[in-house]
Amino acid sequence: TVYAFNGLTNQFEASNVTAKEYKNPNSIIIPLQIYFSILQAHITDQRANVASQFFFYNAHLLKIASEYEWATVLDYHMEFFNMRRTEMMDGLYSGWGTVDAALMADHVLGRHKPMATKPAKANMPQTPANPSDPCRKFNKGSSKDHGKHQHKD
Repeated sequence: TVYAFNGLTNQFEASNVTAKEYKNPNSIIIPLQIYFSILQAHITDQRANVASQFFFYNAHLLKIASEYEWATVLDYHMEFFNMRRTEMMDGLYSGWGTVDAALMADHVLGRHKPMATKPAKANMPQTPANPSDPCRKFNKGSSKDHGKHQHKD
């Protein structure tokens, strides 16, 4: 389930619209980088520590997005993000530098991306050699018996 913050009710609500807006990792990572950059500009104390926390989270998000189904990673991110926003209102930024094992278990673990399979190679009949084409064996230096043009072996 993806959650969105409703500013009118000050509540987090389930939202299918949010899932449609964030179709791939870049649709989260790029705005998140901008968000972190803006936050970083306004944090005067602990600036270096906060930056490392943000970098950690971006790396973590990219890693899990490469391994797990995007919809589950998005669910994880939305809940994780909302928890961090609540903490940041109290001036706490260290949560960005952690992996929330409970959220990972709830949303991500066990939902790996399907393994890509290589298409089977079709047995293509070999076309006869054209005498005017260069001989591949000759060009590789593995054929010493004949010239540089195609031939019948």
